[in-house]
Amino acid sequence: MHTLTQSVHPLGVVSDVRFSLAGRGLDRVRMAHARAGNTHIGHHGVTETHGHTILSGTGRLLDDAQLARHIAIAEAYERYAGSFPTAELVRARASDLPGRVFDHSRLARCTTSEYAHPDNPFVPFDPAAQIRWRRGVDLYTNEPTWLPAVLTGYGIHAEPNERICFQISTGHAVHSDPVRALLSGLMEVIERDAIALTWLEKLPLPPVHHSAYSAHVRYLLEAGRRRFLTTHLFDATTDIGVPTVYVLQQSAHDRQGRNLVGASTGRSLAEAAEKALIEVFTIRQLLHSTAPDQVDATWNDIMDGARYMAQPQRGVAFEFLTDGLDQRLVIEPGPGLPEDPLTALRQILSRLRELNMAAYCADLTTAELRRVGLCAVAVIVPDLQPMSLHPRSQFRAHPRLAEACARMGYPALSEKEQNSWPQPFA
Repeated sequence: MHTLTQSVHPLGVVSDVRFSLAGRGLDRVRMAHARAGNTHIGHHGVTETHGHTILSGTGRLLDDAQLARHIAIAEAYERYAGSFPTAELVRARASDLPGRVFDHSRLARCTTSEYAHPDNPFVPFDPAAQIRWRRGVDLYTNEPTWLPAVLTGYGIHAEPNERICFQISTGHAVHSDPVRALLSGLMEVIERDAIALTWLEKLPLPPVHHSAYSAHVRYLLEAGRRRFLTTHLFDATTDIGVPTVYVLQQSAHDRQGRNLVGASTGRSLAEAAEKALIEVFTIRQLLHSTAPDQVDATWNDIMDGARYMAQPQRGVAFEFLTDGLDQRLVIEPGPGLPEDPLTALRQILSRLRELNMAAYCADLTTAELRRVGLCAVAVIVPDLQPMSLHPRSQFRAHPRLAEACARMGYPALSEKEQNSWPQPFA
């Protein structure tokens, strides 16, 4: 951690770290923000910034300001590593690549009607098209595997044939321990899968078990209650078995944030609930930094969906979460994940393999990260449902939607029955 702190320099990758207030009544929440500047300038392979030129990292947790600072610095490095390609990319057709190649049949697809919409920017994967690839690794066998470059770096400008996914930081992680980096990236992919499943399939999730109400969780809930916020905690743990909590926070008096959602995975439901609650408070704070109707028509800003859906007139979209809530059974949680990161990683990979899901990673570690003892990875599990923030492109043809519902005991919805409202997560 000392080396990481020393790496902050006005001319370095991370140029500045500052603390901010977390909001009224949240005096124990420590929030740090690290600035990584504009990494696109001067780097070969990045031709467009999509309007997001300033990269930053945020650390937010209870009581420990120094750890929040370190997390912010590490996340800023993560953004730096994911924003442009550092490895040599190979342009080729899938069939022309030597060695093992990513199984494109597992990749999430939009439906015919989604692809046909004039606002949809995505295309199906075309194995005959020449696209850019980079070397990754199969997480089960450690075998080198060619991966589409756009799956491994969200700063890579997708060419027409490469617009096969919604590019976002899902699965990207940084840590001094490569195992912890892989575990963190994998858990985020699982978290985003749960978010997408919950929203698209309108899952009537059960309330969290009382064991999730740790002292930290109770403190955060009480902070919300003092601000006249109603908070619902749902157990969104999927068939993968990683503890996941989905939060709905409602405010009868806040016209900019009537309904907000947050979610997180954790080693336990209590840990997941704490992280999800801090996240939803952060989103509420960010909403008030812009006008309530200031939503980019192109939906390029990560906050656009949350900002749009938080307005009072769209409250009906969230009713599936609370209708009949008092009739739902509370499920006692499983044992969660082991504390040892390698054991936890192996447990998750074993479950994914049991479900016949592929898992890959790419090493994104740059020279700058290596000098401060960090490892950067991008974890890709194509069989899981991606969380897309594009309102017209939710990848509704992915088999994961129906298969997950069947395993978890929910009826799978047809495309017409699925949630048509934009994803409110940010």
